[in-house]
Amino acid sequence: MRPLLVSDADELAELQRVAFAEEARRFGDPSLPALTQTVAELAREIRASAGIVAIAGTELAGVVRTRETAGTLYVTRLVVAPAHQQRGIGTALMRAAEQQTAAVRACLFVRPRNEAVLAFYRRLGYAPADGATVDADQELVGLTKELCPPHRVGEQSSAYADS
Repeated sequence: MRPLLVSDADELAELQRVAFAEEARRFGDPSLPALTQTVAELAREIRASAGIVAIAGTELAGVVRTRETAGTLYVTRLVVAPAHQQRGIGTALMRAAEQQTAAVRACLFVRPRNEAVLAFYRRLGYAPADGATVDADQELVGLTKELCPPHRVGEQSSAYADS
């Protein structure tokens, strides 16, 4: 894994188109932002945010993009190439993003009718924000997870060691 670079924008745009095509078909929504985003828009986003790339051979296998604001890590998009799905790449990318932040919580938004995606994030410890329920009629549902950033893990373990 390595940081996402502006020079990845072209390949990332293609990866998004391939990876989100099935979701667009399933929900009858060809205007998903992941499908309509231009390379220039992606490049601007990459400059203004952070990201981690998983490489398989010479190609992008997956990317997670994030931004951090006021103690919250916002996962703005996770995408894994269809040929590399179900191999732990999405999980590894999410864990890497969570481990590299000083934020105390993570937040992301998903379509509530996308059960596979909801199940994936639940397995990673994400739950509906503020105890809200997931309603299939909602356009998006917010999921959150409390984090223990690396710099705080040592503080907690040393406090327990002294007891």
